[in-house]
Amino acid sequence: MISYSKNTQTYGITNQLSFLSDVCISFDNDIDEFDVCRTVKSITERMNIYDYIEAPDKNSRTSKYSDLQLFRIVLLSNSDGDYKSTRKTAELCKYNIRYMYVSCGAKPTHMTISRFIKRLKPSVHKLFIDISKTIAKNLDIYFPILTLDGTKFEANANKNTHIWAKATKRYRLQAWKKACKLIIRTNKYFEKHGIDVRYSILKLPDFLYLLAISTKLQQFMLSLGIKPVDGRGHKKSEIQKLYEEYDELALKLFKYTIMFDMLDGRNSCSKTDVDASMLHMKYDYYCHNNTFKPGYNVQFGISYGFISEIFINSDANDLRTYIPVMDRFKEDYGHYPQIAVADAGYCSFDNNKFSLIHSIDFYTKYVGMTEENKRITEKNKYKTIHMKQDDDSYKCPEGYSFEEVGERKETRGVYDRIIKQLENKHCGQCPNKSKCTKAKGNRKISISPELESYKDNIRAKLDTPVGKELMNARRIYSEGTFGILKQDYGYDRVYRRGLSGVEEEITLMAIGFNLRKYTKELKDRAMKKREKLLN
Repeated sequence: MISYSKNTQTYGITNQLSFLSDVCISFDNDIDEFDVCRTVKSITERMNIYDYIEAPDKNSRTSKYSDLQLFRIVLLSNSDGDYKSTRKTAELCKYNIRYMYVSCGAKPTHMTISRFIKRLKPSVHKLFIDISKTIAKNLDIYFPILTLDGTKFEANANKNTHIWAKATKRYRLQAWKKACKLIIRTNKYFEKHGIDVRYSILKLPDFLYLLAISTKLQQFMLSLGIKPVDGRGHKKSEIQKLYEEYDELALKLFKYTIMFDMLDGRNSCSKTDVDASMLHMKYDYYCHNNTFKPGYNVQFGISYGFISEIFINSDANDLRTYIPVMDRFKEDYGHYPQIAVADAGYCSFDNNKFSLIHSIDFYTKYVGMTEENKRITEKNKYKTIHMKQDDDSYKCPEGYSFEEVGERKETRGVYDRIIKQLENKHCGQCPNKSKCTKAKGNRKISISPELESYKDNIRAKLDTPVGKELMNARRIYSEGTFGILKQDYGYDRVYRRGLSGVEEEITLMAIGFNLRKYTKELKDRAMKKREKLLN
């Protein structure tokens, strides 16, 4: 049916007429052959959706949209470049031909999509691993090399509602000192009025103890017929003042107890999102400076440009994430990677020994490696790294050797290690002692022979062509992946709260990233095949 309408705008002399007609959409012709929506549909056709969500109960309320339709919509929204909220996704289902294609014309509301994502949360990591394995199988690749890197994503939390462990500990101690003085004043009050009651002072802060004293004082006031007063013109009795101070201090100590429960052994956290820690971000777009903001440390394991492993925590340091990532990779794929590549932030005694025990060829740099390669000058010749000799002994710039004076066993780590202490016994007569050390006696250094052997092995591997190629590939794959997500997609902060919500959000985004890369790889292979046939 054709409708006629007359445009009110006039161009020159002629009145323009417009005709509105029904349009026939062809998915085969209007959607590109290598569009990511086709990839989403082909991948999900061979998957059983109920391996990842519970099948709907017969007696429960059912949606008019199938779970497969919603599953495809969620995957496409995360594969379609930048982050899309459930409202934006629901809007795209109404007019975007690509979303119509994967959903067969379904137009769910944003609440329907949100409820489905919640159902997907418990098994989202299993979904990610299965899709990664499917992609690897279709491209005939496997994951022997894992390049590891991490970045910090800002949490969906107020950056001013932070809790610091050191400050909380200091404030709690001050409150407890006031409580101890208050108990002494209470005992003096009872002694003054001839009351045979004494309260002891506890060594550890306990708000329940203060509340118990407060309750006893309230009962004592009632027995004496003392009514609590307040406001101008009413003078409070001494016992009422003590009672109110106990209540105030008990409330403070209770607040500090809750804060320590929220911290859970960490140095900091946010009140808005308890699982997020205060991390040092690279740039603050509010204050235009570097500052602490609540966030999460996201670790990606990259293989052939695809995200093959994810680990999320709130630890500001990457050093303690290497072993959990490797263990999770083993759990997901049944084996450890043959080669692991990471930057200097992952090099430690524990990580190197873990790699040696599990036959992982670990390529990384260590802290101070760049300094070792610098030319020795008057300013840096007194550093320990420039005193090591070819025979693993240590000699100061004045030519005096360090002698072993003792050793100890270091147990603060995953694996125990031996620390040897070396001392130079010729510092007393040295004219350059002030340049070398600030110690009153001789200069001492501590070394771990096993760690030094790991460093020698690292230097030897990085000097090979394979080592240089792997370290260059790490920069391209690992840092390039975060660059695409943050710069190209504009995804530099998370929108859900809580560790489980953030894990689901990041995992879905990683699935979308892999599907887009998989689509591009299929297109590149098809183009090369066509060029080969034409030639």
